Amino acid sequence: MQIQFELNSDVITIDSWQTVGRIADAMFNPLLVGDRFLIVGNTDARGKREANLKLSDRRAAAVAEMLVNVFRVPANRLVSIG
Repeated sequence: MQIQFELNSDVITIDSWQTVGRIADAMFNPLLVGDRFLIVGNTDARGKREANLKLSDRRAAAVAEMLVNVFRVPANRLVSIG
């Protein structure tokens, strides 16, 4: 699933909050309760490689943070990478 961010930012757009909520709902499905999930951040190809890598890391972490703090997904079920 794609989650959109503000331009050059790790701020999740309001339009994507519902998507994150749907992901959280799925994580609480009894069939998935014991599973761990990988959150992968990315950026477009513009800009310097190092800056894009840092931004992609921050974006993945932002999604994980929202899942944990807003939707109460246990942090130990999430791994985030850029």
